[in-house]
Amino acid sequence: MFEIREGVPFHDGGEMTAEDVVYTLDRMMAIDQGYSSLWREVIDVGAAEARDENTIAIELDFEYGPFVATLVQLFIVDSETVSENEVDGDWGEEYLSDNVAGTGAYLLESWSSGEEMVYTQFEDYWQGWDDDQVARARTPVISEEGTITQMMQQGDAHMTSQFLSTDNYEEMAAMDGVWVPEEPQWQLFHMPMNTQKEPLDDVHVRRAMVYAFNYQSAVDDIFRGGNVAAGPVPVGMPGHNDDIDPHEQDLDAAMDEIEASSYTVEEINEIGMEHYYIADDDVQRQIHLLFNQGLNEIGIELEGSAQTWATITDVAANPETTPHFTNIFRTATVPTPDGHTYMMFHQEESGSYVAMTWNEDDDLANILEDARSTADEEERLQRYMDAQERIVDQAYSISVANPPYRIGISEDIDGWSYRGILSFDFNWYDLHWQ
Repeated sequence: MFEIREGVPFHDGGEMTAEDVVYTLDRMMAIDQGYSSLWREVIDVGAAEARDENTIAIELDFEYGPFVATLVQLFIVDSETVSENEVDGDWGEEYLSDNVAGTGAYLLESWSSGEEMVYTQFEDYWQGWDDDQVARARTPVISEEGTITQMMQQGDAHMTSQFLSTDNYEEMAAMDGVWVPEEPQWQLFHMPMNTQKEPLDDVHVRRAMVYAFNYQSAVDDIFRGGNVAAGPVPVGMPGHNDDIDPHEQDLDAAMDEIEASSYTVEEINEIGMEHYYIADDDVQRQIHLLFNQGLNEIGIELEGSAQTWATITDVAANPETTPHFTNIFRTATVPTPDGHTYMMFHQEESGSYVAMTWNEDDDLANILEDARSTADEEERLQRYMDAQERIVDQAYSISVANPPYRIGISEDIDGWSYRGILSFDFNWYDLHWQ
């Protein structure tokens, strides 16, 4: 049962009610896209009910501990506006592809697909406004990183994304009038291993792969910041198991694991192993070269394959096409370790880039299901910690690093803060002109 805030206006002038929340949840589950995956197993269309104008009851299919945490990704739409613009039962998808119908601080002034979006202040926003807040924001799409850094230097841009190269951030940090914050990030860079492909069907071979990688070099020389990962949940995130030590390269231990396995080095090379990474991404290419270097030191060959992101998402659909190793960044979208445990390693989640290990570990599945169904937060987090120990022990992934969060910000702007959840740091409402 939830009570919603009273007096929150929609962009079209109406006031948000419990009926809008019901419509939004039903819409999310009906279209089954985006963050609906957070609730797919626990909510059906019709699960939400408006008890009165400001009270909503939501019936879950089972006790789902992370539910409240997932609601940060539920963005309420104006049911009247959207339903009036439905076409052939599309729940307003066509309309919302070009329009907004929410309660946020900014209106969509204009947008051109692949080119730019322009936002303007929603004067009736429920939190009110100060005179020095950002009244208008423009986000152009610029593919050339050199152009972005030049715009920052010249004062033609005031903020960048977090997806530039380390070289560009270091260049901006040396500029007058530009600030580059570096924050610990709830992000994991890892290489999931396809456990249904030989020789990675043997846990000892997988453990050898974990030992062969040079983690400190990845952090110091490639990411140039952050920390070595300690399991799948980012260090510092609620629910991280602090008893798990950061990984270290140990080539002798890697060879011991190969000797304990059912494969020889020669057999592994005869089978061949393939490593997918994103084309035209120098960080990912360097990770491949570093991994290859470590494996070569124990006599193992690795084939690298630069691919588009579309190809990687396609091959993740079944175990036959999923490569042995894939470079994956996984950033928290909700403040719970569920996204770095259940969604990545539960056997029923396999079939997307998020879950590429194809493990059939019933013991792990039971731990994760128990975690999800535990209401008490302390007990639930302990179960997620137990799951992390199992994931590390079975070596389902090479958890490489928690890279730092960096963006470029003009010193003309104040009020920015890192919020931990993917994309929540681009909150224009927080920003003030200095």
